[in-house]
Amino acid sequence: IFKRKDLPDRLSEPLVVGELYIDFARRQVFIANKPVELTRIEYDLLYHLVINKGQVLTHKQLLEKVWGPDYAGETHYLWVNISRLRKKLESRQPGMQFIHTQQGIGYYFDA
Repeated sequence: IFKRKDLPDRLSEPLVVGELYIDFARRQVFIANKPVELTRIEYDLLYHLVINKGQVLTHKQLLEKVWGPDYAGETHYLWVNISRLRKKLESRQPGMQFIHTQQGIGYYFDA
């Protein structure tokens, strides 16, 4: 996965999309100024999706980046954690979808 230069990294300014606020330096996520408690896996998934905003990341790419190369075929781990991440983000901002599915391929971040 290649990081695009126009998107933030862990050391840059926070990302703000509507009510979503991500502070990469502190690994913190807020919606409507309220903290969203994410596990390490959930945060890492969100991080990789955000820094590749608009680009579809395959199941394999996400699994390798977040869990490691030994997990490249474990799509169930990915599905469960994407579902949890969506619930945590989207339940706090009804009508807003951050994580989109490219059926049979992977996921992408766009809001």
